[in-house]
Amino acid sequence: MGPVTIIETELLDKIFASVANLDSKVTELYSELKESKKQFLSVAEACEYLGKASTWVYQNKAKIGFSKIGNDILFKRSDLDDYIEQSYYKRA
Repeated sequence: MGPVTIIETELLDKIFASVANLDSKVTELYSELKESKKQFLSVAEACEYLGKASTWVYQNKAKIGFSKIGNDILFKRSDLDDYIEQSYYKRA
C-alpha cells in the first residue's frame, strides 16, 4: 500500500462547501435554462421578456399574436421574438 495523505478537517469542510455551492449553482443555472426554453409565456412573463408594462402588452397583443385559454392570455416566445425583429430599425 502506498503513502496515505491526511487532509485537515477544516480543508475538507471547505472542499465540501465548495462542492455544495457548485451543486447549488448548477441546479440554479439548469432551472434558468429550462425556464428560458419555455414556449408559451404569461402576460407577466411577456412583460418581463419585452421590458414593457402590462398595459402596453395588452394593447399590442393582437400585433404580437396570442392565445387565450379561459381567462389566461399566453404568448409564444417565438412571436415575441418575431415582433421585436419586425420592429427593429437600423439607421443607414
